[in-house]
Amino acid sequence: MKTKFAFFILTATALGALFGYFFPETGVAIKPLGDAFIRLIKMVVIPVIVTTLLVGITGVGDIKRMGRVGVKTIVWDCTGKHPTRS
Repeated sequence: MKTKFAFFILTATALGALFGYFFPETGVAIKPLGDAFIRLIKMVVIPVIVTTLLVGITGVGDIKRMGRVGVKTIVWDCTGKHPTRS
């Protein structure tokens, strides 16, 4: 299953590169679709990361046991300075 998925990703990447090489004007025309796709991915990934962090924090129960990682997580969450945000 993993091999098929990796093969599909590599094939799509190669086809996209060939499409952009042979039809550059069409590639420029569909750039807004690509930008919208990247924004949608960010819109899904960032809440998943924040949720994972929050579930991890609540699962530990005692913030002292988390130590340095717990402090960084709280600072990132409170200031909005997540490493995944651009």
